[in-house]
Amino acid sequence: MTGARLRLYRIPFSTNVERITLALTHKDVEVEYVDVDPDDRGPVVEISGQELVPVLVDGDLVLSDSPAILEYLEERFPDPPCSRPTPPAARSYAASSTGSTRSGSARRT
Repeated sequence: MTGARLRLYRIPFSTNVERITLALTHKDVEVEYVDVDPDDRGPVVEISGQELVPVLVDGDLVLSDSPAILEYLEERFPDPPCSRPTPPAARSYAASSTGSTRSGSARRT
């Protein structure tokens, strides 16, 4: 585990929160989870100025958009990578299986 002092504001069963949780777990990053009542999003509004989760707090930095949070985590904790497998064949396979290619496909044989 890293010595990071991150806080993640979350609401149970949010798929956007689950993406962030998966990335944090994969990267073995220590995080404090702050569970928010879906009927009272006051703590989220107080920290981020808006009602949506997830919200990641790292010191003075507050991020409230899951793609931005994922990008930040990749830059702050690059190893192990989440979004880009390093071997070219693995990158191509990952891109095709997530639908991020424009045409064609890749598969393992």
